[in-house]
Amino acid sequence: MTADSRIEVRDGVLVAHIFTVALVLGPLQFLPKVRARRRLHRALGRVHLFTGVLLSALAAIPVACGQGVSSPKSA
Repeated sequence: MTADSRIEVRDGVLVAHIFTVALVLGPLQFLPKVRARRRLHRALGRVHLFTGVLLSALAAIPVACGQGVSSPKSA
């Protein structure tokens, strides 16, 4: 795997991390019409938790590992 393809994979994982279901379903939970429908609210909450938050957390691991940590050079 070349360096360019690793960057593309890392960028794809980063996009998946940012635009997961968590960013879509999370704000929906605060809409009064959704909150009034208890079953829908609970179902969306479960989907948000298991797909959005879990997948986002799992996608964050390779993103964090791919960034590397730069340490200052000793003088």
